[in-house]
Amino acid sequence: NRDAFLGPAMQNLGFQIDVISGLEEARLIYQGVAQALPPTQERRSVIDIGGRSTELILGQGREPKIMESYRVGSIAWSMRYFGDNQFSKRSFQMAEIAAKAVLDEALTLYTRDQWDVAYGSAGTVNAVVDVLVAAGWPAGLINQEGLDWLLDKLLTSQSTDRLRLAGMREDRKAIIGGGV
Repeated sequence: NRDAFLGPAMQNLGFQIDVISGLEEARLIYQGVAQALPPTQERRSVIDIGGRSTELILGQGREPKIMESYRVGSIAWSMRYFGDNQFSKRSFQMAEIAAKAVLDEALTLYTRDQWDVAYGSAGTVNAVVDVLVAAGWPAGLINQEGLDWLLDKLLTSQSTDRLRLAGMREDRKAIIGGGV
């Protein structure tokens, strides 16, 4: 609904709004993450799971090298696969299959041998970290074991209404399924 939003927004704000491309978003995300880190020559993988897209960037030091924006996001996936606010094994399976189909090319572009350290940015990553830390996981670390634990908690709750997790902000409950 970009066009429906931009017209009224520009009129209300009183100035032109420029929409950036997914690649420009990826470049800016990498620059922001790199600025927050100590200057090193480590090879970095940066992942930003946004509401409508996910940006994957490989870079070294402060320079992004390979960047792409994929149409997989926490809000979009939550609306599509968890629109009824219910968490089921089937919904997560369908969401994962669809995400893998979109991210298929990333498997060949962003291989593990191309980076030394992976960093996540944005709300979805922070929401997952907050829940894991509140449950006793190491600060600043997301791994497969933590994601599996969180997935189990979502499935056990069965719905956003019944979801009770320390560290989970209320405004994240409706979109955490798509983010995970």
